[in-house]
Amino acid sequence: DHQSGTDRIAEVAKDIDCDLVINVQGDEPLIPPELIDKIIEHFERDNKLLCATAACVFNDEKDVNSPDMVKVVVDKNWNALYFSRAAIPYPAELDKGKLKQINSDWKGRLRHIGIYAFRKETLMKFVELEPSPLEKLEHLEQLRLLENGIKIKVILTDYHPIAVDTPEDIKLVLKALTNESK
Repeated sequence: DHQSGTDRIAEVAKDIDCDLVINVQGDEPLIPPELIDKIIEHFERDNKLLCATAACVFNDEKDVNSPDMVKVVVDKNWNALYFSRAAIPYPAELDKGKLKQINSDWKGRLRHIGIYAFRKETLMKFVELEPSPLEKLEHLEQLRLLENGIKIKVILTDYHPIAVDTPEDIKLVLKALTNESK
């Protein structure tokens, strides 16, 4: 009866004596341990950090339009402004022939990666909050935090995930695992 995967994680975490909870989402089976370590390091350096996640620059612009690949827009301090299944930010000059200039100024759109780290008290607060309007619209639980004024630090990584959103993705993950073991 949970609203989201984060709600499920919170049910387990409430009985664990810990300060930090890492949620590696099930559709992200190949997240490297180094990325988890990098996120933990941010919490060790900043005791005011409440929640963090990861993102990478899209490898292929055609993937930006996939609703299975969540996008994130950040502020100048790398705090999430918004997450969406839509192609954000939208380059308004796209139809005016100015995209080349925009692309030289903009380093690329960011793909959200399905890993979250929470201070335990933030996770417990999360589950007390009602699912928010944007969360319901986008089917993205992290929007519940943003709509309630809780910042999410976005950590940039070079890791590009192979998320399992379709049956075809399972084949890609199995291929990656086979290549890694060689």
